[in-house]
Amino acid sequence: MGDRRCSPSSTSTNARTLTPQFVHCARRGGAENTVRAADPSSRTMWTPVLNNVVLTAMFGLYLGLMTVPRQVEDVTGAHVRLLDFGTTAGIAVQALALVPFTRAAGFRSPR
Repeated sequence: MGDRRCSPSSTSTNARTLTPQFVHCARRGGAENTVRAADPSSRTMWTPVLNNVVLTAMFGLYLGLMTVPRQVEDVTGAHVRLLDFGTTAGIAVQALALVPFTRAAGFRSPR
């Protein structure tokens, strides 16, 4: 069995690309709850579905374009970047889908 530890470069890459997702998930959750409080009939519950569609498409692309690694050592930088980009794109699409709901509920961005 080979060494199963993560390399420092892959850990740094994941930290750089995944940390903004935590921030945006929290902000999206706050915005979604605020919109629901202002307008309980809003359809914000469908925004996570958009995230799932993006993630499913990204996973299909991952499986279609790349071979599935058999060991940790087989994971390349391209694998990590594709997964990081796909998850970030899913969060971004979900957050952008909330913009019309927040505007309809009367919230505007501060200037």
